Order: sequence, then structure tokens, then C-alpha cells
Amino acid sequence: MLECWCRRAVNWLSKLKTYIFDLDGTLVDSEEAHLSSWLEALSKFSPIKTSELQRYFGLDTKYIAAKFIKDEEKIKQCVELKERLFDKLWKEKSCINRCVRELLSYLKENEFNIAVASSNPVNRIEEILNFFEIRDFFDVIAGREHAGKGKPHPDILLYILKRLETNASVAVYVGDSPFDVLTAKNAGVHSILLKYQHRLEVAEVGVVPDLIVNSLCELLSLIKQAYL
Repeated sequence: MLECWCRRAVNWLSKLKTYIFDLDGTLVDSEEAHLSSWLEALSKFSPIKTSELQRYFGLDTKYIAAKFIKDEEKIKQCVELKERLFDKLWKEKSCINRCVRELLSYLKENEFNIAVASSNPVNRIEEILNFFEIRDFFDVIAGREHAGKGKPHPDILLYILKRLETNASVAVYVGDSPFDVLTAKNAGVHSILLKYQHRLEVAEVGVVPDLIVNSLCELLSLIKQAYL
């Protein structure tokens, strides 16, 4: 059964030309920084449990705040506070995920299109990628400014496809949240989900990814098999 699954995955991956990556939780483990800044910001407006908050990681910042706060002005204040807190914390509380550089190097060497699609503002994405010395791998960087509506709306992925002049049928979005999978589905691109137990299950948001992997190391291994 495992060999059959692996063959199907390898066959599917061999057709891809464009890899689009989520940032937080996918390329970079910034969960502690996000969690700390969210808990402190939300504590000013609404009591919240850590487990409840983590379920919505992957959504746009404003959408997450709106899950717990109903007043529009307070949502705005909470988001602004959360962003300021995160900017102070991320360098101390973030690290690059395993196999990121190896995966990006392999894709670059084999002339794939590579992009980042994140709910962060572009200047922060650039700063994080430069900090971890992976900025030069990417052909396109898309952030909050490029999405008329945040995830799970498809705007940000459609922007990348247009910039790269590539077709959705040969593109995949790699993320760590079922909301990333939903964003991919809404844009018509394939999806790969990095599995994390505290997230909402994919069934809860009504989508199924094309592929689930436990790590980027596993994904790199499958991609290499696809091009043997």
C-alpha cells in the first residue's frame, strides 16, 4: 500500500513546474512568536485559550482577530498591536525549518518557478527571508499588499500565477494549514499539506489536499524520485 501511494505521489509531482510556499510554519517555524504576540494582543480585548487560537493559524490576521472580537474598531486595534509585538519577537523566537535550503536549492537548480505567498506584509517577508539567507531562491514574493482579500481567498495565488505567466494546472501551494489547502483549491492550483496535529483537520474546512507530507525533507525525497 505504501509503495502504491509513493508511486502515485511521484507521478503527480513529476508534472509540476511551479512551487509556491507559505512562509510561517512552512519555511520558517515562527509559531512561538505568533502565539506569544496573539495571546498578549487578544488579552486586551477577549479571553482566549491557546488551543482555540492555534486552530485558526493560516488565516489572514484580520480574520483571526474577527474570530474572537466583534467590534470593528477593536479588531483593528488588536491587529495593529499583534503586528507590533510580532515584529519585536520573531528574530528571537523563529528558526528555519529542516530541509528548507536543500529543497529550495534543488528546485532552483532544476529551473522550477519558486514563489512565496504569505499573509505578512511584503517588507516583513523580505526581512525574514533575508535573515535566514534564502531570499535569492525566490522568483516572486507576494504578501498582504497583493491580496484584495486574505486567505482563503485566492487573490494572492492568482497574482503569483500572473507574474510567473504560468498555468494553475502545473502549480502547487505548499502550506501547513488546511486554510492553505482551501486557498489553493480556490485558485485552482494543487496543494501539499505539511501535517501538524494542533491545526483544524482538513475535513473541518471541507477540503482534501493533493498530498500530505510530514516534513519538507519528505517532500524533497519525493520530488527527487519524481525526476530520477
